[in-house]
Amino acid sequence: DPLDSFELNVDWGDGSRNVYTFPPEASRNVRVTHRYLDDSAVPNGRAAVHLLWRDQNGGSNSGDLSVKVVNRPPTLGALVQIGRLTEGQPANFRIFARDPGADPLSLRVDWGDGSVTEELTVPPGVGVAGLAHRYASGGIYRASISADDQDGGTDVSTQTLRVSYNTDVRTVIGSIYE
Repeated sequence: DPLDSFELNVDWGDGSRNVYTFPPEASRNVRVTHRYLDDSAVPNGRAAVHLLWRDQNGGSNSGDLSVKVVNRPPTLGALVQIGRLTEGQPANFRIFARDPGADPLSLRVDWGDGSVTEELTVPPGVGVAGLAHRYASGGIYRASISADDQDGGTDVSTQTLRVSYNTDVRTVIGSIYE
């Protein structure tokens, strides 16, 4: 009846449920949205959505939909240098790493200087990682960071870093050989 308010109960198929209430003047063509936080929460990447409509007079109807859920890849920001970048000195960085779902992110950092690739995990919802590295020698390096959400989503950020020479160290070394 167009003069009745109605309620829509939605079971999204991933363990979450919502109830929407619509006044009598609301359109009967409604649109509701849901964000699936992890595509692995639904079997075979498909969610069985169950809908149940009810009005205040006891009328009801139901229906089912099959919804394809796909993984959205993580995103990496630029590597942000905190302070000076000088050879032989520890340097601190941060990088913004976000997953649109609820996946932890595995980061792999290649500092571009031949050192061992660093690996770390960014927990779901954190969105930023702190990093530290010491370059043995001044120069220009190309650092590369990759993010993997373990659901097939990846992103890569590459950045050129300029490491200053430590002139104090070079002067001391030079005087030893004279």
